[in-house]
Amino acid sequence: MVEELYTPEQLAQMHDSLWQCVLQFANLSAVQERNRIARDLHDSVGHALTGLNFQLQTAIKCQPDPIQVQKFLTEAHRLVAIATQEVRQSVKGLRSDALETQSLEMLIASLVNDFYDSTGILPQVEITERVATPSQLIAPIYRIIQEALNNIRKYARATEVQLDICTTVTQLHLTIQDNGRGFDPEKVSGGYGLQGMQERVAVLQGYLH
Repeated sequence: MVEELYTPEQLAQMHDSLWQCVLQFANLSAVQERNRIARDLHDSVGHALTGLNFQLQTAIKCQPDPIQVQKFLTEAHRLVAIATQEVRQSVKGLRSDALETQSLEMLIASLVNDFYDSTGILPQVEITERVATPSQLIAPIYRIIQEALNNIRKYARATEVQLDICTTVTQLHLTIQDNGRGFDPEKVSGGYGLQGMQERVAVLQGYLH
């Protein structure tokens, strides 16, 4: 004689509970994916549009000098192309994979060059890798640096920027400093900038200060 472990009612209840868990997990995954896309759009497209705005403002100020105007408008056109490409990649959800195929040094060099092109300030970079940076960390670290430089460009009025990265077996330390004006984190309104950086760091089980 085989003893029934569960009654049909119990099995039905277990099925319903399991299905609810599946739905909750699916909803959570969808929210996380939407947040990821929102962060990527802000960090990538926002980065390009901030540079675009700077170039256009400078071009307006240089109206008496057509050669200078042409220079800044050419750079503005390049940034529009970058923003367009970033939108396509972010919406398709491919951007992080694309970043992970490149080295962190190359990605940082690209950010530094873009920052220099738009501000005339060349950030000083020091990278110490006692071990290779794990591929899954490259995309979030890149986005954090990108947003930090974007904030410096928009708000800091800095003339010097220093970026240091040290990777050990168990930790990755990222320090970004500038000599511009600071801000009170408690007074910063919610937005995808600082919030996005905090979320990325939290996912990596790190902390931001």
